[in-house]
Amino acid sequence: MFRVPNPEAGNARPMAPHIKTALKSPELTADQSPGVRVRLNSCLSSDGAHIVPRSSGPEVQAIQNALKKIRAARPDLALPDITDTPGEFGDTTVAAVRRYKDGGNGAGDRIVRAGQPLDDIVGRMTITQIDDDLLSLVRPAPPPQPRPVPPPVTQSANAFVGHMGPAEPRAHLILEYYTNCGLETIGPGQTEVTSVSRFPTFEGLIDALIRTTSFINVVVNHGDTGSGLLIRLCPESQFRATGLIIGALQELADRRQKGPLNPSDPDTRMFLKRVMSVAMVSQQVVTRIVEKLVTLRKTPRIIHLRACSMKTSFMAMRYKAAFGAIAITFHGTRIIFQRNDPKIPVNRMPVAQTFAKSLPNNQERRLRLFEDPFGEFASMLIGMVVVLDENGNVQIEDSVQLIDKRDAVDLEGWAQVLIRRWRAPVQKGFIIPIMWADEGETTFHCPLESGWRAALQIV
Repeated sequence: MFRVPNPEAGNARPMAPHIKTALKSPELTADQSPGVRVRLNSCLSSDGAHIVPRSSGPEVQAIQNALKKIRAARPDLALPDITDTPGEFGDTTVAAVRRYKDGGNGAGDRIVRAGQPLDDIVGRMTITQIDDDLLSLVRPAPPPQPRPVPPPVTQSANAFVGHMGPAEPRAHLILEYYTNCGLETIGPGQTEVTSVSRFPTFEGLIDALIRTTSFINVVVNHGDTGSGLLIRLCPESQFRATGLIIGALQELADRRQKGPLNPSDPDTRMFLKRVMSVAMVSQQVVTRIVEKLVTLRKTPRIIHLRACSMKTSFMAMRYKAAFGAIAITFHGTRIIFQRNDPKIPVNRMPVAQTFAKSLPNNQERRLRLFEDPFGEFASMLIGMVVVLDENGNVQIEDSVQLIDKRDAVDLEGWAQVLIRRWRAPVQKGFIIPIMWADEGETTFHCPLESGWRAALQIV
């Protein structure tokens, strides 16, 4: 679709097409739901996504509201009033669109296809001009604002990544993140991860914490509200729900610090049997793990748990007491490390349709359109269908990451905005830790956003 000056204006000649790569006005972006934003942006890249007469939906209502705002701001444009039912592309909406395209817009130019008569379709050029008019006529652009200063890096830490079971390939994403970014956002500051290693079992985590000299430690592992850290207890056991026995291990470690364990004592015997029967291990194995907990407690430390859905402080307090930690932080949310590998969009309609379909009960939809308020980078869409397995672990079934143009400057810019830095070449994408609450949340938060910091809890 091309815009050309009014042919009645004299020596008119076709102008170069002005088509945005992404909409910017709040009326067509921030004021709309994620699905509507995707649908409106689709008009910029796909003929099949154009908004046409007799169609209906929230995207039509967004266009109606936009034209009404332009009409109120510029009576001289002589746009007719829209009296159709909101969301219905009826006769008065057709009249308003046609008048708008016939020179009744902020540029005063006709919006027509080259060599074609005027039509009443909202396509690439029309929605671009509507967006421009909303920015300049209805809501003048504010003066440029400086980018926020990222939080200071205040301390260093070691990171330990557990065995992820069926999701083990995702552990490599976590290792890559800590290698190429290596920053943990904790409250108002960030922590620099200087070393990252693996642990195969809960006992292996205790061994790793004993060996490290770092005061600050980050532990990344599957987690659950009722079952705590989900990882095998030790090489001899397949039991994974360590939160079910962490209280008993803590009590046994408390007794061992006061002297040798006495299996004849009723309370000691009760706690020993609890671990032995639930985890299916011998008394010798339980005693071995308890001895290691006592050794671990000799060195004070802070532990940051990065495990899904440890929603209450009760479970975190149990681990804090068992480890003898000064403090433990945790997010009571889902957390996942996702590779952001933007692709050039052919058109956005398939994306919008994918994320409009209904999903089974064990699947959740996460969709977010990132738009740079400072106008420096192309917009980026990240969408995924998340599957929760029988253990409550998060898996990604389908993922769509789109950026309006594959440009290293845009990718580097988004890496700085969302995670502060990425040391590897950004052309291959970068990894973003993302988190969301289970209840009623269909988007997600990234480390440098206030939503991430607000979810952090400490005991």
